[in-house]
Amino acid sequence: MTAVQEKAGEIETKLANKNVAAERAVLAGLYAYGVDAYLDVAPMLSPMSFTDRSNQAIYKCFSHLFDEKEVKQLDESSVFSAAKDLGYGWLVEKRDEINHLNSIFNTHILLENVRNFSAKISRLEIARMLRNQMKEADMSLNEIGGDEPIEHILGIAEKCIFDFTTKLTNSSGTDPQRLSHGMREHIMDRLDNPTETIGLPTPWPTYNEAIGGGCRRKAVSMIGARSGVGKSMLSANIAKHLAELDVPVLYLDTEMSDEDHWYRIGANYADVTINDLESGKCGGNFSERQRVEEALDKIESLPIDYINISGTPFEESLAIIRRWIHKNVGFEDDGRTKDCIIIYDYVKLMNGEDLKIGVQEYQVLGFMMTSLHNLAVRNDVPVFTMIQLNRDGIDKETSDVVAGSDRVMWLTTNFAIFKPKSDEEIQTSDPNDGTHKLVIVKHRHGSGMSRGDYINMRMEGAKARITEGKTKLKLNREREMGVNPQPTNVSDEVDDIPFGDTHAQN
Repeated sequence: MTAVQEKAGEIETKLANKNVAAERAVLAGLYAYGVDAYLDVAPMLSPMSFTDRSNQAIYKCFSHLFDEKEVKQLDESSVFSAAKDLGYGWLVEKRDEINHLNSIFNTHILLENVRNFSAKISRLEIARMLRNQMKEADMSLNEIGGDEPIEHILGIAEKCIFDFTTKLTNSSGTDPQRLSHGMREHIMDRLDNPTETIGLPTPWPTYNEAIGGGCRRKAVSMIGARSGVGKSMLSANIAKHLAELDVPVLYLDTEMSDEDHWYRIGANYADVTINDLESGKCGGNFSERQRVEEALDKIESLPIDYINISGTPFEESLAIIRRWIHKNVGFEDDGRTKDCIIIYDYVKLMNGEDLKIGVQEYQVLGFMMTSLHNLAVRNDVPVFTMIQLNRDGIDKETSDVVAGSDRVMWLTTNFAIFKPKSDEEIQTSDPNDGTHKLVIVKHRHGSGMSRGDYINMRMEGAKARITEGKTKLKLNREREMGVNPQPTNVSDEVDDIPFGDTHAQN
């Protein structure tokens, strides 16, 4: 072999991300040290970790003997027998293969080096996998026509990297394991470090309890409401509450502008009306002006990141989320994503492009929910989102009031309906009980609520506030016991309930 050919061979080996010598050293260590070495390196290796066809077959034979035959130490005859049993007879029939096996049997390697070489070929396998992932991204980039925004182009590369690293971070292997694996450590840690809430808490304790502790990791929590009822106000109240607990919040908005949110959160903190803040009228009142300035100091310290994604393709929105998690949130030492929450306000078609190719709206919404759920699971984060109810949502309080209900509901961990109380419900209750109600329809965790029950919610639209009251059944029990008697002039008081102006009802 000439020097040029030898150099070309070295380049080819590097380009292929392989190290056949390291593979042979690992196999030699497994043969020499038996099951002790195998148990040490098996979690990081698979047959595909080896690039040489013969080495792949030999590792399968070794694994078969350790896992299935439960041998402690390998010998030539057992390896030859395993090769024939597994259909790799050519390993012990061809002269070149026999010489290759003998070289493995006779190679000396220290036990502590077996793991080092295993780690090396495992990293090379990761490099090969990433190259394949990037080839898919390259194919997508080749389809770029030049009309796409820069964010879309960058999103292709980011999705490739973020999806791949998330897959590696969160991978728990493909082999089944005992259900109790890791259970003792997890439960004992929970007993030693008790917590008030299992998920990230919303501002509403009864709602948190009903859905199982708030917004959980790897889960999508959803509330549905009709247009103009207060979807964005609900989302903003959750964002404000968690940010005050120093939890990073990413707020993706499909409708409103950042200025709309400025006036809402400013009014909420300063205890002035949205209209007075937006018009500047409160600036003439010394006390109100001072409260606004104090509110600005508080709001500027809140870890809420905001972006309007109106018209943005959904895949680009997912890329924005992934990028935010990696850049703004980060990970614990064990690879777990730090506490944060994604608020997506709200799930809807972003444009009509999907419908032009014959895809139904419910299919697009189903795809969006699938993608949000997968993102939550892969990145180990909670997602809270809103969705608009169809016309049935005016009267009905079941899961089929959601457009494309089946596909959307499959992947939500919990679902609730937020709506104004009916005239009859208003007439038979105290105005202070609440102006709206929150009906728990689906809950995978938590206690849920009894049929016909709901949480009373009081909306102060003029100040962008939504507070939680008691449940319907609890109020009824209190009235039966004479604790909270019903007022006599209910209708007169209802007229004064601040439902909020049109500016605050999105």
